[in-house]
Amino acid sequence: TDIITFAKDRGLKIPEIFLKSSRSNTTTERKKDNSNLSENTLRSSGSDFNQILETISKFKPEKIRDEKEFEGMLKTYIEAKYDERHVVRQFSKKDLIIDGKYLLELKLAHDEKTLSDLIGQLIKYKDHYPFIAAIIADIGKVTPQLTETYRKRYLDQGAKVVIVRASHRASNRQPW
Repeated sequence: TDIITFAKDRGLKIPEIFLKSSRSNTTTERKKDNSNLSENTLRSSGSDFNQILETISKFKPEKIRDEKEFEGMLKTYIEAKYDERHVVRQFSKKDLIIDGKYLLELKLAHDEKTLSDLIGQLIKYKDHYPFIAAIIADIGKVTPQLTETYRKRYLDQGAKVVIVRASHRASNRQPW
């Protein structure tokens, strides 16, 4: 766990071998850590999280090719707005983690399956992170009604939701 903590603190990618050998200990420790958070700490962190999400709601991304590019743009935006924040990208399949406690799962709203899959991710992570948000890039591929339906479902899972309007651009990759 010392290696994992060291890597996490520095935003380094952790090899799977370390994660597998300490996964049960790490999960237990996180649950203990979350249960030991005082009411005041949670309240303070909650308002801090809301402030970050309010800032994200003002984010106007350039044309987005894919989710990976969206992550990079949003990470850069958050770091520019909050230079004191530690933002880690793609840590153990989680899109963005801010200050080790705020989890942001990002999706481009391509289709209903993409939106539906996010529910499972939120369920999976909510025991480990007290502050989770679904950040959806509305690229005009799904109806507003469908987006609203899934926004409510994410809220039902205890996640905050931010929907940003964005343009989609085709990938330059060749199909062969």
